[in-house]
Amino acid sequence: MVTGVYYSLTYGIAALFAGRLSDRFSRKKLLVLMGILWNFTSYSNMLATDFSWLAIMRMCFGLFSAFSSPICYSLIADYFPANKRTLANACFTAASFLGIALSTLSNILVGSLGWRYTYGVCGTYGLCAALIVLLFV
Repeated sequence: MVTGVYYSLTYGIAALFAGRLSDRFSRKKLLVLMGILWNFTSYSNMLATDFSWLAIMRMCFGLFSAFSSPICYSLIADYFPANKRTLANACFTAASFLGIALSTLSNILVGSLGWRYTYGVCGTYGLCAALIVLLFV
């Protein structure tokens, strides 16, 4: 619970800088890079030996994941015509919240695999998503 505060504060602050960087560099490459980095923080949580490690990794997770929304909304503006853009933004937002809702299923994984391996499973799925973005966006 406490690590969620570290994540949220870092995400909120980093999102401001993420938008600026997204305007200056290739958004696709930046999205893939940040996706890879934020999922490596999941893998590194498997190795955590104390609370400070987990807190730092949650901050890194917030930093890297802060790039997703500014980049995605910008890419939606590029890929969809004006008359379809509202629906595309709604689908992206709905998918984001659906993902948050489905993340509660990780509790089942924690119960059967333990919290360390659950971080590994989540990191693996995230890296697959980054690969899909690299190949298809």
